[in-house]
Amino acid sequence: MKVHQVILNTDEYRSLITLDPVTIRNRIFSLDGEKRGDAWPEYVQLQFDNETKPIPDIISCGIGNMFLHRRSEQLLLPIISEQCELLPVQTDFINGFVVNVVGFSDCFDSEKAVLDIDSETGMAFFVKDFAFRAEDVPTDRFFKIVEEPFKIMIAEQEGNGLFHFIKRHQLSGLVFEQLWQQN
Repeated sequence: MKVHQVILNTDEYRSLITLDPVTIRNRIFSLDGEKRGDAWPEYVQLQFDNETKPIPDIISCGIGNMFLHRRSEQLLLPIISEQCELLPVQTDFINGFVVNVVGFSDCFDSEKAVLDIDSETGMAFFVKDFAFRAEDVPTDRFFKIVEEPFKIMIAEQEGNGLFHFIKRHQLSGLVFEQLWQQN
C-alpha cells in the first residue's frame, strides 16, 4: 500500500482563481476538513488562469481544491458524494462542484512519523516524513489527517480503490506525490 498527496496540475492545465476581495477575505476556498455548505455562496466569481492551456477533467480551484465538471463530475460524484461535501459552483462560463473532503482519518502513525518542530515554541509546523497504520488507511475515498488539514490524500492498493479508478478512467488534472509506502 502507498499513500499519495493529491496535487492539482496547474503547470499543464488551466486553473480557476478568484479576484473577488470578499471571497478572498472570507477564505471561502480554505477547505480544512470542516463543513462549509452553510456559508457557501450561491455564486462565486471565478476566472481561468493559464488561458493558453487545456481545461482538465479535474480543475484546481483556489489552493489545492478539486473542481469537478462534466466527465469528472459524472464519474466521481456517485463514488465520493457520501464522504465529501460537494459545494456547487455556478459561474458565467462553467458549472460544477468544489470537493470538500470533510472529517479526518485516524490512520496517521504519530509514533513513526517525523514532524518539523519549532525549536522555540515546540509546536509542529508540518510533517516531514509520513507514517500510517496501513490497516486504518481508507482505500475507497479521498481523506485528510488532522496533522495536515489542507492536504488531500489518497491510498493506492493493489488493483482496486479510488486511486486506480481515477487512473483507469484517465481523469486529467491530478498528480500524485507519494508520501508513504508500506514496508
